[in-house]
Amino acid sequence: MMSILYVLGGVVLLISTATVCVKQSRKCSVEEAVIEVTMYLVKYIVQPTRWICREVWKALFGNSTLPEEYPTHLGLNGNVLDEVTVEKECTDLIALFKFCRCVSCKVQPSFYAYYFSVILPENISNEDESYKELVQKVAEKNVAEHMRLYGNPGSKDAADLVLTRLFKDHLEVYTARNEAGVQMIAETKKQMRLALIKAQRREEGSVVIEEVWKKPDSNRMVWAYDRDTAYDFQMKLPVESEIDSHCHALITGSSGSGKSVALLFLLGKRLQADPDTCIYVCDFKNSADFRFLAKKNYPYYFAGDDCQCGVMDFYERFNAARQSGETGRRFLLVFDEYPAFISRLQMQDKQEKTKKAGEVLNMVSEILMLGRGIGFGVWIVTQRADASLFSGGSRDNFMVLLALGRLSREQKGMLFSGEELPDRVYQPGEGVILLDGREVEEVKLPWITDMLGWKKQIVCTLREHFGGNAGSAD
Repeated sequence: MMSILYVLGGVVLLISTATVCVKQSRKCSVEEAVIEVTMYLVKYIVQPTRWICREVWKALFGNSTLPEEYPTHLGLNGNVLDEVTVEKECTDLIALFKFCRCVSCKVQPSFYAYYFSVILPENISNEDESYKELVQKVAEKNVAEHMRLYGNPGSKDAADLVLTRLFKDHLEVYTARNEAGVQMIAETKKQMRLALIKAQRREEGSVVIEEVWKKPDSNRMVWAYDRDTAYDFQMKLPVESEIDSHCHALITGSSGSGKSVALLFLLGKRLQADPDTCIYVCDFKNSADFRFLAKKNYPYYFAGDDCQCGVMDFYERFNAARQSGETGRRFLLVFDEYPAFISRLQMQDKQEKTKKAGEVLNMVSEILMLGRGIGFGVWIVTQRADASLFSGGSRDNFMVLLALGRLSREQKGMLFSGEELPDRVYQPGEGVILLDGREVEEVKLPWITDMLGWKKQIVCTLREHFGGNAGSAD
């Protein structure tokens, strides 16, 4: 007992001496000297000792019995909050507001909670979802930079470790300390997302049907769900067809009508129905929606001017199949922003005296007219489906016409000539579909609950059917 008292006495004497020295040398108050000594002890003694103990614990007992703590403690030295450090580390976050400073911090077993006072810019509302998303991204960037400087959380992404909530007069930032905090943040984000869906549903007077990845019961292609059934019963009644009988699809809609999300949904449904489909994706605008394929080095993803190579490669396969009579594996060309691509080629033709646009138009038209019999399909996504984009009247060869959002009278006449269309204003993700041999139907595209998971399943399916390596050709 006496030994313990001697040790404690020695520690108190050491800290007192250090405090006096700091006070004299820095000409500061006793409180400031105590804080500086405490920060020094935490940084150079407590934290290294804690790290050594953790590594010893891992070596002796493994990782399962001691939770891993992620370096997300912004501005903290132990349990002492250094507001200057917080402001330094959160510079970008604070710059978003006219006035912002950290007023308090709470250390919980699973997470750190920071509370900032804020004054929003005049043109920004605290209900602005795009602004909230911006704040979230900036907070993620700050956490990622902090982790880079002070440690590595392994495979954890900054997006998994941070949660922000923007209120009328303050901002709350939560950073996970361990796996329990990660789970808490994930669950809270899910609840916030569901609350947003319900709020949008009330505001728009619409209904939301959700979609998760699952194995299909048959190899039929699901194009959308019946709109009336979704509104009346909150149920999904699929509008579907045989893959081979409806292999060509024309997807149209104005900006903001939900074409990109619809295309991701349809790609997933196609791979669920026929995982072995060889899909060429041409994304002329190089949008963020499909860049996940580029990150995985998928060999049949083409962006920008490379789309011309994609069409030519697909056409060469089509020609080879025609000559050999091959009818085994199905092939699909998916082209987003097709009119902008053709316009770009036409401009190059004028400058370089070439005929690239005409060659591509002829290739696509030939596939539309002859591809069905040998398993080659084309999906074209466009805001306007002008006849000039499809030489030789090949536009009539689309077996699926999916129009989202509001259509102009001209578009209705071009695509649905002779059909009686409902007189209705559609929400994003809603519209009409005309399947060859049927009548026009009103449809609704679902809300993909886990978009990152949906994209991951698309990549995994493509990889699986490229021999486990999406970077190699079949």
